[in-house]
Amino acid sequence: MAIFDQGELKEIDEILASIENGATRDVNLQDRLARISIRAAGELRTLNEMDPFSDEYLTKIRQVHEEIVGQMHTLEPRATRQSNHEGESSGPYPWDARHPKSVAAMLIACGFLIQVADIPRHGRILEVGCGTGSLTWNLARKGYRVDALDPSFAQCDSVVATTRDLPFVPNVIASTLNDWIDKRQKSYKYDAVIFFESFRRIMDHKSCLEKLTRDGHIEDNAKIIIAAESIFPSTSELLPYPWGPRLDGASLRSMRKWGRLELGFTRRYLQDLLARVGMQYKRLETDLALPLSQIVVGSRRIQRPYCEVLLKDDSRRYKATIEEGFNLAAEGFPSFLKWASGLSFREDWGRWTVGSRVELVFNEQLPSNVEILLELHQVFGPNVGKYLTVVIDQKSQVETLRMVEDKKSYSFRFRDVKTKMLTLLIPCPGRPGGFNRSMQHNERCMSGGSVANETATPDLLQREAESADVGALAKG
Repeated sequence: MAIFDQGELKEIDEILASIENGATRDVNLQDRLARISIRAAGELRTLNEMDPFSDEYLTKIRQVHEEIVGQMHTLEPRATRQSNHEGESSGPYPWDARHPKSVAAMLIACGFLIQVADIPRHGRILEVGCGTGSLTWNLARKGYRVDALDPSFAQCDSVVATTRDLPFVPNVIASTLNDWIDKRQKSYKYDAVIFFESFRRIMDHKSCLEKLTRDGHIEDNAKIIIAAESIFPSTSELLPYPWGPRLDGASLRSMRKWGRLELGFTRRYLQDLLARVGMQYKRLETDLALPLSQIVVGSRRIQRPYCEVLLKDDSRRYKATIEEGFNLAAEGFPSFLKWASGLSFREDWGRWTVGSRVELVFNEQLPSNVEILLELHQVFGPNVGKYLTVVIDQKSQVETLRMVEDKKSYSFRFRDVKTKMLTLLIPCPGRPGGFNRSMQHNERCMSGGSVANETATPDLLQREAESADVGALAKG
């Protein structure tokens, strides 16, 4: 079933053409485009009921993009239908704009990124989607050793021409990220991976970051930097889903005219995405050059204390059904789980929780009517009287925690569930007290977790304001 009314899309084309014809300069055109947006005739709200990391969601987003551009979408980034925009390009951006505001915004954004990244001197950087090389030039000029990727041979030639006389000449490669990662020699690891105006061109983000973080391509303390993207506080008319094609005028023009992929992201989606590959989320911006100066940094070492164990494809698993639940004292993870975070290594009595969130993603969608049963072993003092929250399908239920002498078992019931993810929110990460005997599934139920936490000590974990805590999730 079609998502958009094609007649409506043609009307949008006419509006875009009239705005473009009436614009005197590129900056004036961008100002005009900022005032319009598309109104979808299709039903996009159903995307909010899906797991944004699922194959089902990815398929639906591809359909949204294909209907907007009018052609089949490929998961691989590629050169646009034409390399130069008529009347808009006479040199690498931003110098082709010949407008002080555009030039200043790019220079401020590049400087802000270099400051925020704080990469060691002569550090190795992988720049994904270098375009015409505005950031590449600045990184190489700073003395970093840069591998700059772009699928466009023409744009790579332009970057080579503008950087060939620098003291540290970047290695410019006409390639997609997947091709480069598959063929590169692992004789060194990157200190940072930077997506500058290029994360919007990648559709399968989770697979992309998993490849970078889990296949030995980056250092243990490396950063993943997502910069100059449209990142929304929450869903809106211009981004009515966790992530997907933006529906503002400038994005529609780019997609309709040149077949580009113009994605936007909610903050929550990027935070969850980085968590899935073991990284902490931090968002920074300066209002002097927005949206170019909005940056998300994923830092691996800060987020994940030494004791946290992530469930990965090669993790040890034991055979169990969802009815039997998650035995926290067993070696490995149950076979019905696809992903888990926020849990420590196993001890004889169970596992600690790490930080204020435990996330479980199942291989299959949870039953439509599901009950979460938590059997607690102990509740550490600061958590007593606080709310333990279970979140499924963006619906949350809370229970006030009591001393285990008064109450040990907690039940959470959800209806009309359409997701594979379950989240437990720990109320007061602090010093540990153990709890949760086990996670059990009762009838159409999946098991849940527990809640006492301990702050990781500075000598075990590099700490910042957002560093993780460690707590107890015990199997008695």
